[in-house]
Amino acid sequence: MGYCRRGILLVFLLKLKTEIRIFFEQATIGPVGVALGAEVGSLPLRTGVQGLMGVTQTTMGWVISFVVPYIINPDAGNLGAKISYMFFGMSLIISIILFLYTPETKGLSYEEVVAPL
Repeated sequence: MGYCRRGILLVFLLKLKTEIRIFFEQATIGPVGVALGAEVGSLPLRTGVQGLMGVTQTTMGWVISFVVPYIINPDAGNLGAKISYMFFGMSLIISIILFLYTPETKGLSYEEVVAPL
């Protein structure tokens, strides 16, 4: 009976940790892509950028949720928790690219943002 209680407690703690991580992610970096797609593009391109962003986000979410279990599984990729290094490396590269190529729009009017396009 003791093992069952520890298992239920473990599942509860993992669920709680996941909910806390999701809360802080969505409160900080989570909606950045949506905000950039909506505010940086010019008005004629905005609908296309939003559509492309939505399709890309949905497709990549599906690919990751389909492939990651195979990568973690001992019968297939056998990476286990080491998959976090792979995601960290990809996130670091993408963060650097975004930092270098995302235009600064703080303090600019709408006309100044659209002018370079």
